[in-house]
Amino acid sequence: MVKKGETSRWKKWLHKYRLVLLDESTFEERFSMALSRLNVFVVIGTTTVTLIIGTLLLVAYTPLREYIPGYASTSLRRSAVELEYRTDALVRHLGYHEAFVQHLRSMIGGEAPDTLGSAMAPPVGWSLENLRISDAESALRENVEAMEAVANRTGEDQVSHPLDHNLVDNDASRKLRHGLLYKCPVGTEVSAIKPGTVVAIEGSSSLGFSVWLQHQDGAMSRYAQLNSPPLHRVGDFVKSGAKLCEVAEPFEYLQDATSPSDSVSTHDIIVEYWLNGRALDLNQLLTH
Repeated sequence: MVKKGETSRWKKWLHKYRLVLLDESTFEERFSMALSRLNVFVVIGTTTVTLIIGTLLLVAYTPLREYIPGYASTSLRRSAVELEYRTDALVRHLGYHEAFVQHLRSMIGGEAPDTLGSAMAPPVGWSLENLRISDAESALRENVEAMEAVANRTGEDQVSHPLDHNLVDNDASRKLRHGLLYKCPVGTEVSAIKPGTVVAIEGSSSLGFSVWLQHQDGAMSRYAQLNSPPLHRVGDFVKSGAKLCEVAEPFEYLQDATSPSDSVSTHDIIVEYWLNGRALDLNQLLTH
């Protein structure tokens, strides 16, 4: 019974009807069409969906969308942003012109312009939140902190004279980039400026011997152009003022490094002081 009822109900959707248009006066048939309930439903549904989709496309992709309440056009937004930029520029230029006119009036009237007040006023658009430290300023601050740390560390240490202080050749030392130049007579003792450990000993036929001392604060001192073998070996601990070597008679290959006016009884010795990869002014440390 259920299947028979469902079949009869489905047949009602497929049952054919005829739509006839008659002339009222003559009852003459003008138009006729065979229809069913299913055909009418499909036609009406398709038409409705088509109208909805067409309306959405028409509103979304045509200028008609501007007439929808609450919808702003793209050109209007672009014009508003451009107008805001121009307004800010005009306000800025207007402020400059007003300041210029005010200064001009002060000059004509013989009054001193208020330059201090304008200098103390923050510029247009300045904000504390937008204030950032540049890379150059950061590098400068790190450099200053490193120099202050070096000054504090070296100021507490006692640096003794490696040779007779009166024998320093200041004119020649200014030409050097990393140390002091000493004019030493034969027999002068070269001593350590600070206690440290011998970490390297170098030697060549043209420049003589060089001794490197590593100190406890991370600094290093170098004694170059020694014309006699050092008295200590690598790894030995040397106290402050301890004798490193003694200036001997200059050999021929070491006399070439000196100027022709120098006497054979003197010899040039260079002393350098390094800390954190930088050569410090040893002359200033010795004078304190």
